[in-house]
Amino acid sequence: MHEECRAIALSKIEKIARRILKKNDNLNEFVMGMGMASFDDKEGEMMEMQTSCLDSNGRRVYEDVPEFKELIDFLDEWDGIYSLTGETMRFTAEGPKKTEW
Repeated sequence: MHEECRAIALSKIEKIARRILKKNDNLNEFVMGMGMASFDDKEGEMMEMQTSCLDSNGRRVYEDVPEFKELIDFLDEWDGIYSLTGETMRFTAEGPKKTEW
């Protein structure tokens, strides 16, 4: 049961992250693993998904994009239970999910 719930949670993370990538042309890729999740922008800058992450204007990264808050809140709630950010995955909005690189 634990692994089934974990698989569902990982699928939800991918779904939310792909939706964010599709809505934000400045973002290039979602990357997760080793206890963190982030988006890379087209310039190669990393935007880590954590509640304390601020942009260059000192605002939380999800203030302009509600989906960021959805992803952060989901990770805050379930990562401790299912170790979700320990699962490696990376993908672009339409690209295949890579789990090894």
